[in-house]
Amino acid sequence: LTAPVSVQNGGTWNGTQILNRTTVDYMKERSGFGESGEDCSNVLWLYEKRLLQGYAEVLGHDGSDEGISTYAYFNPQTGVGYILLTNGDIDQKKGQLHLDDAAINIGSRIMATFDRAARHADGARDDEARL
Repeated sequence: LTAPVSVQNGGTWNGTQILNRTTVDYMKERSGFGESGEDCSNVLWLYEKRLLQGYAEVLGHDGSDEGISTYAYFNPQTGVGYILLTNGDIDQKKGQLHLDDAAINIGSRIMATFDRAARHADGARDDEARL
C-alpha cells in the first residue's frame, strides 16, 4: 500500500521521501505500448479507458490466481484510488465473470465517493483560506 500512496504523493509517505520525484514521474509515464483501451505505464500499471463508471481513464492493475482476485486503481488527476482484495478468482473458461463485474462496480463507487470527499475537503480549505 505504501508504494501506490507514495507515488500519488510525489514519492512521499507520511512526510518521508521514499521515491525520488523523477522516479515517480517516470513510473507514471506512458510507455507507448498497449492495446484495446489500455496504455502501459513504465511499470506494471495500465492506463485503462472507461474501465470504471464515471472515469474516462484510470491508472492501475488487476489480477487473479487460484482463490483470489485483486484490483488497484486510482484517478491520475486527483490521486484518489482504491485497492480491493477478494476471496475468489475469475474463471473465464466457465464464464464466471460476475466477480470481476462486481469488483469493478464496487471500485467505481469507492472512487466516486472518495473523489467527492476530496473535492469537498478542497472546497472547505478554499473557504478557510478566504476567511
